[in-house]
Amino acid sequence: MQHRTHRNLALVAVLATAGSAAGQSATVTFDGLTPGSQFGNAFGDSPGDQLLIEDGVVVTLENYTQGAFTGFNSATAHTDPVAQAISNDAIRLSNLSLLFDYSGVGFQVTQVTFDYADFGGGENLGVNGSIVELNLLSSAPATIGGVNVFVNEGPLGNNVGGTVTLTGNIQSVLLGGQEFAIDNVRAIPTPGALAGLGVLGLAATRRRR
Repeated sequence: MQHRTHRNLALVAVLATAGSAAGQSATVTFDGLTPGSQFGNAFGDSPGDQLLIEDGVVVTLENYTQGAFTGFNSATAHTDPVAQAISNDAIRLSNLSLLFDYSGVGFQVTQVTFDYADFGGGENLGVNGSIVELNLLSSAPATIGGVNVFVNEGPLGNNVGGTVTLTGNIQSVLLGGQEFAIDNVRAIPTPGALAGLGVLGLAATRRRR
């Protein structure tokens, strides 16, 4: 009877781990930034400087590129009226990019989604160090840096906006633009893999009986 109790406790531990992992996510909402705060070249910042750490995700300020052009202009938190079409906490990027580093979140990121508004100019979309220069996010290739890309775009007032979903093994994501806003950059592990952890734990317990 004592051995059966140990097996049951082991199963509970495995399922609890799976359940805990299933609830994992790391979301950057930019809530911690002061409304109206600005970052970039004119504000004493340099490429590679840290903007914030949120949910274990380190976000740094980076160059924006388009052909021969390289820019490091500004990011403005929360107060842009067009960006607020996404949410009151969206951040507007003007010839500047943000790099999201997932090495410190505590799980393997296999999906990233983000909301965006595009009101002119081009965009940079980078995954795992591979950066693509785009006129519109809707023209993004099917894969970048070994990761699948899906763009759901539609009208947003006089502009366009939507949600991008990246699926695969993701270490970092770069987002940049000339007249571009983003919010709710959410990273999660694979739900199927986490569910499988519980199934494997149950099978292993049954084999030991």
